[in-house]
Amino acid sequence: MIFKSTKKTVVFLVLLAITSGTFWNVKVWGDQEARGDDQTYLAIATDILDRGTFTEKGHQAEIEPLYPFFIASLYKVFGRSQDVVRVAQIIMFAATIVALYFLSKSLTTPSLALLASSISAVFYGLARPTGSLYRETLIIFFAVIIMLALYKACTGLRLVWFAVAGAVLGLYVLLNSSSQFFFVFITAGIVLVLYSKVTWKQVFVRCAVFLVALIIVLSPWIIRNQVSKADAIIAPRAGLVLLRRLESANVLYENYKLNLMGYTLGYFFSESIDPNILKKIFRPTNQIEERQAQLLKEGYSYGEIDSIFLEEFKSQIKFAPHKYLSIVLINFLHLNNPFIPDKDDLANVSTILLFTGDRHPDLEFYSKATVILTLRVGWLIFFTLTAYGIYKTRTRWRNFVFIFLYLAYINIIFSASHGIPRFALPMYPFYILLAVIGLSHILKRYPALHRLQID
Repeated sequence: MIFKSTKKTVVFLVLLAITSGTFWNVKVWGDQEARGDDQTYLAIATDILDRGTFTEKGHQAEIEPLYPFFIASLYKVFGRSQDVVRVAQIIMFAATIVALYFLSKSLTTPSLALLASSISAVFYGLARPTGSLYRETLIIFFAVIIMLALYKACTGLRLVWFAVAGAVLGLYVLLNSSSQFFFVFITAGIVLVLYSKVTWKQVFVRCAVFLVALIIVLSPWIIRNQVSKADAIIAPRAGLVLLRRLESANVLYENYKLNLMGYTLGYFFSESIDPNILKKIFRPTNQIEERQAQLLKEGYSYGEIDSIFLEEFKSQIKFAPHKYLSIVLINFLHLNNPFIPDKDDLANVSTILLFTGDRHPDLEFYSKATVILTLRVGWLIFFTLTAYGIYKTRTRWRNFVFIFLYLAYINIIFSASHGIPRFALPMYPFYILLAVIGLSHILKRYPALHRLQID
């Protein structure tokens, strides 16, 4: 190890994370114009403070509650400045890195743990979101805390850690409702890990503690929705998302091979075959949003609209399952696609459109192709190391099972819905940890690198 004490290691990681978070957000300090999701979160937070209602500019709100309440709480205490949120998120990012270190240290060696957590701290993909008014920083924090709590719970068998895991998962669900079924995976994981270590009664008790803690955290919001007849458990968006995905599937399926190439290698190559491919796939397909807006005007609630859209999705998917399955593959590729810092504000942007259209006309075709392929080869090497790390930890699967389940769950859920690289960010601390483990096994044949070996 570089440091002789855990305290010095923690101080180093905190300073590294804060420095990284500050650096990657150097272009966004100060109140910025809100667009997209951040505009929604700010509007709801403002209504919470000014109206005392969970609404968006006085109208119904369809999103999960925790992040708007997080912003509103910070505004209430420290004043209405976006920088207040950024500072809080950078601090939370530092706490995430420290928690990742302790998790990694439990799973590998102190040296590997320090390497994995240091890479995560300086990685722009994880540091840059701290400056945006998005949920990702909190989601990443909760994901790491849940994994750490579950590891401690299943190794030490203390009930308090099962309760912590359930409570934090509840907060995660209130932040992103797509995680609402992950408790099934966790419960199955607890049974798999513990059934040969303790009695079935003890397994049942620990599963019950986990689930009760989860329910206690979720209950106030669920009760609120039932009382207010919101027609949703957490947030009524599943129908809209699935029907919109099916709408996109119909578009992408028309030129599937070129679109698959675009999401695999980049649309720069697809465009070289069909110069009009981007016009074909990005033509207006907002019929679902227009219908939602019309139904809201007619007095329907978001919950009622969600039910309508879900029924329509069920009826339509019967006639085009192959189209939907084809977009699941594309979503998976896009979810795990390379992303790079934007030249204007350093925000994470997908690379599927890199060099498309008239961008950088001064560069030759082969120069552009070399840049794109080099970036994707680097990403491929990273994921190859991650896969190798998974393979090498298979004999100790009980220690890693919850990380494996989490990676599987996130990939499945977002491949079936939103294949956006931003939604893959919570997986990257674990991707990085597994890649470091994979790399250590490749390099362990060299004596000078003996200290990087894991048990």
